[in-house]
Formats: sequence, C-alpha cells, structure tokens
Amino acid sequence: MFSEKLNDIIGFLGASSGDIAAAAGYDRSNINRFRSGKRTPSVGGVAVRRIAEGIYLFADENGKTRSLAAHVGCTEPLSFEIIRDGIIGFLFDGEDVNGAKTRKKEKTPNRTFGQRLGFVMDLCGFSNIRFGNLLHVDPSYISRFKNGFRSPAPGSKLADDMCGILAARISEQKKTEELAAAMRVSQIDENDADTLCASLGKWMFGTESDKQNALVEGLVDKISCYPADIGANPLSFTEATSGGEMDDTRAVYYGQNGLRRAVIRFLGNVVVNKPTDIWLYSDQNMGWLVSDTAFRAKWASLMSMCALGGTRINIIHNVNRALPEMIDAIKSWMPLYHSGMIRSYYGKTLRSSDFSSTLFICRDHACISGSNVIGTEDKLGVYRYDIAPETISSLGSEYDELLSRAGKLVHVCRVHDERLTDTSSLTTLGNTLSLATMPKETLIRALNRAGVDEETKTTATEYFKMRVEEYKDLINKGFVHECITLPSDEDIFGGKVFMDLPDIKIAYTPSDYSEHIKNVISISNAAGYRF
Repeated sequence: MFSEKLNDIIGFLGASSGDIAAAAGYDRSNINRFRSGKRTPSVGGVAVRRIAEGIYLFADENGKTRSLAAHVGCTEPLSFEIIRDGIIGFLFDGEDVNGAKTRKKEKTPNRTFGQRLGFVMDLCGFSNIRFGNLLHVDPSYISRFKNGFRSPAPGSKLADDMCGILAARISEQKKTEELAAAMRVSQIDENDADTLCASLGKWMFGTESDKQNALVEGLVDKISCYPADIGANPLSFTEATSGGEMDDTRAVYYGQNGLRRAVIRFLGNVVVNKPTDIWLYSDQNMGWLVSDTAFRAKWASLMSMCALGGTRINIIHNVNRALPEMIDAIKSWMPLYHSGMIRSYYGKTLRSSDFSSTLFICRDHACISGSNVIGTEDKLGVYRYDIAPETISSLGSEYDELLSRAGKLVHVCRVHDERLTDTSSLTTLGNTLSLATMPKETLIRALNRAGVDEETKTTATEYFKMRVEEYKDLINKGFVHECITLPSDEDIFGGKVFMDLPDIKIAYTPSDYSEHIKNVISISNAAGYRF
C-alpha cells in the first residue's frame, strides 16, 4: 500500500512530513494526507515525482543517499534519476512506473551537467559538504546542481572555481585516465593545469539540456526585473507604419531591410484585422531585429498593439543561439509577457545546418517565409510574403510540425479571463501581487476606503473567494510560482501600485502592501515552501 511504503521510507530516513515537503517545495498537508492513506497519487504523476525528489534531496543533504538507494533496491551505477525512479518503484511496490521498473543502468550516462558533476565529484572523492566548503557555498546548492534543479552559468566565477578545484584534485590524484574515458577522449595531460581545467569545463557544461535550462533561467531572471510597461508605446500606428509598408503589394522582399519592411506590413495588418493568434519562428541571426533602433521601436510598438488588440503571440525560441544573443532579443518582448498575450516555446532539437529559416504566420491573413544560407541573410536573403489561403495553410502545417517538437517555455495566464485550475501547476507573471494571497480583511478595508457600492463589494469578495479556492486547488495538485516586478517605495507611497481586481482600480496603501507581503510569507511557510 502506498501510504505504508511512504511511512516506511520516511521513517527509515528519520525525516518528518515537513522535512520532505521543504525539500520538495511541496505542501506538508499533502504529504500527511498521502501518509494517512486519505489520498494516493497516480503512478507517473507530478505529485509522486515531487515526493520522490523531496525524499532524494533530504537523503542527499543528510549523507544518506547510498543507504536510501540500498533500501529501495537500486544497484550501481547510481544517479539521481535511477534513485528517484527506484523510490517511485518502491512506493508502488514494483508497479510499472513510466513504462518501466527501476532501471539497472542508464542508456546514456553522464548526459547532463548534473550527472557529469556527480561523476567528477565521485572521482575526486568529494562529498557535497566538502565540495561546498571549498567553494564557500551551501552543500544543498551542490546537491541541486547534481540533481538537475539548477546549474551555474557557464563562464561564471562559480563555474570557473568548480572546474579549477576539480581539475586540481584530478591531477593530484592522477585520475586523468578515468576522466578521459568518461569524456571519450584519448588522453588528457595531467601536468597541463590550464588545458585540463578548460577541457573539464567544456565537457561539463557542453550539454543540450543545460543550454535549455540556461535559456529558461535567463528568461525568468529577465522577466523578474523588467518593468511591465506594455501600454507605453513609443510610437503611434501611423508613425510605426510611416514608410508606406501598408501599401506594399509585392510578393518577395530582399535582404535585412526587406525583411524589416515585410514584418512591419505583416504586423500592421495584424493590428488592423485583430486575428486570434499569430505564430512566429526564426533561427537566423537576430541582427535584423536588434541592430536598428528605429526599426526596433516600430516593431515593439506594433507588437504591443497586437497584444493590446487581443491577438495572442506564439513564439518558438531557438536554443541554438548564444544565450547573450537570445536574452538581448528577449528584452524586446518583456512587456508582452506581462500582457498575458504571449506563449513561448523552445525548440528541443539541436541541429547543424547551412540554412536558416524564418516563418511568421497569421492564418487569417498572410505569412512571411524565408530559407537562406547562414551568413548571407543580411544582403542576399529572400523572403516571400504570401496571402494565398492555400499557401498559408501549407506553411501553417509546417509550423504545427515545429510546434510538436517544441517544449513549453513560458505560458502566461490572464487571470481575469481564464480558469486557473485548468492546469496542475501555475507560473504567473505580472506587475502586482495576486489577489489570492491577500488577507481578506485587507481587501474589505480597501473596498470600504474606496467607497464602492454594495453590489460591487459583493462581486469583488466573491471573486476573491474564487481565486483563493483556485490557488488552494493548484497547491494541492502541484505548485504556484509568482513572478512580479517589485514596486519602488516611491510608487507604493505615491498610490501608484494597484490591487489585482478586475474593473476596480484601488491603490495599495503602504500598510496594505506590508500586510499582503507578510501573508504571502505566512502562506509559503504554512505550506512547507521556502520563500
């Protein structure tokens, strides 16, 4: 029985429900319900994976990983994935988990940064505690690196320090042959410290999944500190289309400037026609977008108008780009994320090609398509502008195929328009705190202060209750992450920070905002989350 197995493994580790909940970032009350048998998670579901990860993290941070692995029946070679799957198999008493029982051996060992770090640390004889002390970081941070929850930025001081310490230890213990075998190279000169360190760093950070992780982390970091000013369009529609692009009838555009002209025509017609969705993809150099400040202002203005007009913008980002190039382009899109009208994906397939592709589609109006030899796009690039329905439909099917091979990057829910319980977990982006985490008494006091009528007050409180129940349901299913732009003291004291209420504009007072923040911390602590 699942509850008996869960109690067995938690007791074996000497842990509590709160310990496992804190390690997993999960609701302690859910752990207790699973332990009591009141609830049983589904095999292969999100809940059991998070419990297994919490159990692993607690064991790893308390030096009990190998004893845990033995308890759940795992055999060498051990890794986070093998032990996690072993825990799930143990909890379900050997029942088929994700199509297979606990694996005996990984098909592709040392595939990710975390696996490679774990291998090299084992080679050096470093525990999380010892390696953390050498780096002057918390051992739990090392644990999260090894388990794939986080990864240091390649080229950062922490990454360089890690490689330097590991390389020195490998050279000292003369274990370069073992490292060379793992790296699949013929040999490594243990006496050339700089080359050894550089080779180790290139191998540890040169993984597909961690490039994607870096993209996601970089995007979220940018979102969290970017002002949500989508309404502040620098240019009017007339100014943004002042080059006569809307009068174009040509079917082909040439070079970088031609692409820019085609894009303004495309977006201008989207603003006018207000379609439900547009679909964007380009893996060519981003110079066409970011190198011309005048064009960039026109592009940003038209994109904002599209979002404000109700058009959802779907973008597949290309992870083959260097991260700085990607982040520089993403800066242009930040206000769109806060609008709730952008859905972004990342292409999972890393590929090598001599050609770049561009595909912008409005299924109700037009599409831009181009395939050019990489490096020739600026001057020799050829871009078709098609309005024939059959061509748009064909290219739309090609885009759908691209989308089927992509993973979700960030989806933003417009909380006043969509039921939040349609998903098992939620990440929200916005410029104010969620109403669901506000104390009820703070809301009532604000409504009274604003002098709203009884009907409006009733509507607002009912909406508040609905949001609270939705968030409770989400936390029971998975997790809730909120990313907001924190306001300045001047904005709070100046009455410029507004509550998350539809159709009612009420500014926070400093005491309101303080109470709301304290309640968020209280909710996080009560649920076993780290704030």
